[in-house]
Amino acid sequence: MISIFDYIQKYTTRTKQLLGISYEQFIDLVNCDKQYHEEEKLKLEKSKIKFYLVSVYLWNI
Repeated sequence: MISIFDYIQKYTTRTKQLLGISYEQFIDLVNCDKQYHEEEKLKLEKSKIKFYLVSVYLWNI
C-alpha cells in the first residue's frame, strides 16, 4: 500500500483535492514540521546533558 506522502509526491496536481492546500503549501508545511522536529530534538538533547551533569555532580559529593 502506498503512503499518502508518496502519493502526493507522485501526483502533485491532486494535492489541492486531497488536502485542500496547494502542493507548494504542503511542501512548506512539511519543511516547517522538519524544522520543528529538529528544534525539539535539540531541546531534548540539551536536557539530557543537563541531567547527566547534575547526576555526575551529585554522585561525586
